[in-house]
Amino acid sequence: MKRRNLYVTILKEFLRLLNGYIDVEDVESSVVAPELGDEQGVKGAISLCLKGI
Repeated sequence: MKRRNLYVTILKEFLRLLNGYIDVEDVESSVVAPELGDEQGVKGAISLCLKGI
C-alpha cells in the first residue's frame, strides 16, 4: 500500500473491531505494510501455481 497514512486509520479500526475480545500484545506488528511492495499479488499467484493450488 503506497498510502502510509492509512495505516493509522486501519490500526484504529482494527482495535475498534477487536473491542477487547482478545488481547493483542503488540498490535502495531499486526498491521504492517506488505514486504513485497507492488509485486505481492503476482508473487502470491505464482507461488500458488507452483504449489498446485
